[in-house]
Amino acid sequence: MTLSWIPNAVTLLRIAAAPLVGWLVWAFLNYEDIAFREVYAGLAFGIFTLAALTDWLDGFLARALNATSEFGAKLDLWADKILVFAVLIGVFSAYPIIAIYGLICLSVRDLAVMRLRARRPDVNLKATFLAKSKTAIIMGAMSICMLAYAFAMSATRLGHQEQLEQMILICRLGLSVFVFGCVLSLGTGLQYFLAASAPKRNGHSE
Repeated sequence: MTLSWIPNAVTLLRIAAAPLVGWLVWAFLNYEDIAFREVYAGLAFGIFTLAALTDWLDGFLARALNATSEFGAKLDLWADKILVFAVLIGVFSAYPIIAIYGLICLSVRDLAVMRLRARRPDVNLKATFLAKSKTAIIMGAMSICMLAYAFAMSATRLGHQEQLEQMILICRLGLSVFVFGCVLSLGTGLQYFLAASAPKRNGHSE
């Protein structure tokens, strides 16, 4: 029995986790009970981090099982976007500016690159190292914020003011990393456009 279906199944698990993560993010930002917010933030961190790690796992399995395919690569790409967008939608009710900033930066970049790929199939526009790195940076920033928020709620519940202030600083650090990841995302989009506009040599893009 072939096992080539396993990598895509792992990718689909990441997609399936997205709505739950989005709801957990909304819950820990909006519920009044501190204990519930602490639990939901911890669950959001755990499920999101595991889902994000499958981004590496499905690629590893695809190569190990010799099951790489164009469909699998596209599914993996969309799974990342769905997971990140689910978190931003969950954040919207409490921090609309942050959510809108992320949604606009990532959506504009992705739509522009998709249109470029459709218009220029003759140019090699495979994902670059920076393009892959920005996804890891954005997901890492989200994980940092979720974990710090969980500890912040714990500190609030226990009355540990010093720990609360430390967790707030870590949340701000995670937010700064997220902003950087969005800027990097726009930069990688520009990288694709520069590659598409580069002069050709011997019928191939440089």
